[in-house]
Amino acid sequence: MDAALSELYALTENGIKPNVAATAKEHLVNRTTLYKRFQGLTVGRDTALEARRSLSREQEEKLVKYISFIGMEGYGKALFVDTGVLQKVRELEQLQAGAKEREEQEKAQRARERAEARELKAAETLRKRQERQAAKDARMAAKARKEAEVAARKAAAHRKDDDDDDDDDYVEERQPRRSTRQAIGKNN
Repeated sequence: MDAALSELYALTENGIKPNVAATAKEHLVNRTTLYKRFQGLTVGRDTALEARRSLSREQEEKLVKYISFIGMEGYGKALFVDTGVLQKVRELEQLQAGAKEREEQEKAQRARERAEARELKAAETLRKRQERQAAKDARMAAKARKEAEVAARKAAAHRKDDDDDDDDDYVEERQPRRSTRQAIGKNN
């Protein structure tokens, strides 16, 4: 990668527009990575690691404020180096990071509790639905039994009426029906 970058920089210094794709192919490196590094959009691994080791802008601001505070107290800025204030600043940041981590853990715990509550609610809803269905089935079975009993009573009453009707049928055969008698009377 470094050889390819050196070649691109050399071409640029000589006033020649470099061909990044050909250079990448020649040196067997990724064309996109080479182009980004050449344009300065990304940095090399060593530079990135060094940037991680150095203080961030926020850390530097905190450090300057703390140094100013110590200077105002009359201790002098040399005390900063001797007492390890930088370590204290880092410990403070770690405590803040720990607080963030605890907050994230609490959020995760609350999310788990909500999920468990949803599962319990779903189970309760299912149980209630099953109870309602069982009650409905029991009502329908009772209704069917009642209808069967009513049908059996009607059938028994009908059989009894049929037995009684045999005698009535005989009588009816001997006596014409009323409508028949009326028709006979009108004809006379």
